[in-house]
Amino acid sequence: MANTDIIRQKIKSKISVIKKINDNPKSLVDNTYNAYKDDLSSTTGIVKKSINTFQSKIKGATQNKKDIFEEITTTVEDILGFNKKNNEPYDPKEKPVIKRALIRYTKESVQKALQSSKQIMVDETKKVFFSGVGSCDPNTVLNTTTIYLSPKDFDFVNVLKVDPDTITGKMMYENPSGSAGIKFNRELFNNFDSGVPYDFTSKNGNTLFSMQWSGDTQQYVITGLTSTMKVSDFLNEYYNSIEYPNIENVIKNAMLMTLQGDETDPVSYKDGMAYLNRLTTKLFSICGKPKSGQPLLNNATDELDEDEYDIQNYFDFDDVEGIDLDDEDSLRRRVLKFRDCDNFEIPLNSNHMEDFAYLLDKKPIDENVNNTLNKAVSDAYEQSSGSIPFDGFQLSLMGSYILKIPKALIGTIVSPKMIFPIAVSYKILNPTKNISVKELFKTLYRLFYNAIVQHFWNFIKEFWRFLKKDLLNFLKTTAENIIKNKLLKIKAIITSLINILKRVISTNIGSCTEIFNIILQTIQASLNRSIKIPVPGLLLVMSENLPGFSTDRAYIDAIERLESSGINMGPLYGTENKFPSIVKGIIEAYSGEMDSNAFVKVGLKPSIIPAGPGGAVISPLVEGVGKIF
Repeated sequence: MANTDIIRQKIKSKISVIKKINDNPKSLVDNTYNAYKDDLSSTTGIVKKSINTFQSKIKGATQNKKDIFEEITTTVEDILGFNKKNNEPYDPKEKPVIKRALIRYTKESVQKALQSSKQIMVDETKKVFFSGVGSCDPNTVLNTTTIYLSPKDFDFVNVLKVDPDTITGKMMYENPSGSAGIKFNRELFNNFDSGVPYDFTSKNGNTLFSMQWSGDTQQYVITGLTSTMKVSDFLNEYYNSIEYPNIENVIKNAMLMTLQGDETDPVSYKDGMAYLNRLTTKLFSICGKPKSGQPLLNNATDELDEDEYDIQNYFDFDDVEGIDLDDEDSLRRRVLKFRDCDNFEIPLNSNHMEDFAYLLDKKPIDENVNNTLNKAVSDAYEQSSGSIPFDGFQLSLMGSYILKIPKALIGTIVSPKMIFPIAVSYKILNPTKNISVKELFKTLYRLFYNAIVQHFWNFIKEFWRFLKKDLLNFLKTTAENIIKNKLLKIKAIITSLINILKRVISTNIGSCTEIFNIILQTIQASLNRSIKIPVPGLLLVMSENLPGFSTDRAYIDAIERLESSGINMGPLYGTENKFPSIVKGIIEAYSGEMDSNAFVKVGLKPSIIPAGPGGAVISPLVEGVGKIF
């Protein structure tokens, strides 16, 4: 098992145990505590940890094989929504609420990440073009007026093979109305049949180029380029003039990737979506290098040495190592698979995507997403004849949608209009080379690697900001409960001693010694033999600095020991595993008995007191009693 898997398993184990601690029902000790709670000092302010205290410290760049975002969501899902009152038991029915919280966090994180998207594309493109690919001079001019580009040179996902008026097209193309900026994906498609040139006029009023589709050569003829314009200025004006991807574009693409399109989708589009999934799966699994002072491993875009890993290989689209080929098969077979429901699958129903597209301008997009997903869930539930719970389908599909959102973010970043100026610039700087978009990705791998990974880690950083509050509340509750339980233990001990004194007053026993002797005889009778463990007196004196016995720590240790020996302490077939509660009950019963009835009787061995005026003396035997802490 990889180190990442081991760490994650330990985290899951800790979360599971902590939830059991916090779910502790009312008990006899709680009742005792309530009787004295007004006399206890407040625990407010005791927990003063920052998130950095709980943060994992991972050194060096590692080649993780799992989607980082999926790992994070799986780990924190048990934490979200846990901020409860009165330590009420965790209700599995709240899982859809938790999923919806994750959806909201994911959406808002993407929206934040998009704010820096334009600058990332401009900066990374300039960095690559003026650092060894074609030219090292940022003042390089276009030096041409005409070039020829095929859609295959810049359309990575084969968007332009899809009509904007189809259901799939409405998800992939810009909204025809809305924000300012050139909707260039639509312009590229419309130019196929327009018969007239399209003039790209920038926000500055400059006509950067004219574009005319040639049916004979199956290429765009790009003319009117100003040969004296700097390549860097061309990139700036282009990216500043187009409608940049927004959160609506991402959400539409995420729904499309979750429920897919309609029957009219060309095979090439499905191939493009498969390539996008392969690329994001690989790049989303890169942990990167930690940057000092940052809350997460968000420095994955630092320049990486070639001996750490060959970045170029991430753009080998025929390499399927670590890729779930079943997902690609489901896409091509047009079935909707519920991975968390024994891989139950149903034929795709285009009506769900059609309803979603129809309601885009009529309902809030979040409500539209929720309603559409629920329709697909109801469809699957009916086709299963109720053999799988509705909630199971719901959680599975919501989980799939959540994981598609960051992939959809990257899908919008590598759409034709975003790659077009890169292909134009590359063609200008390398006029003799003709390469497809996949070859362009591999040739300019540092550009696309840095751009994609920066977008992803900007998203992860924002997502982490949302999680920190839930994580701190979760840990704060646990820490306070441990402190409270320690106070409960003290109160239980005091109460047991008070009860002994009450019995002394009400019982016709000659002395306290008789009571203690009876208790002592009972304890001694339960012992089979005595064990002598020689411990230096100095260490015994220092033992008072130990924290004392904790049922919570004992429970955590017991669960981890059982899990390490192969015993499953997590949910069983989607239902609560009662065994951890049994373990907890045994430990608490033992602790309660010790608190109420146990005591320690000690005898100080005679020792020789150094000689004084009267000579050396032997000290008398001294006895003492106390409670176990």
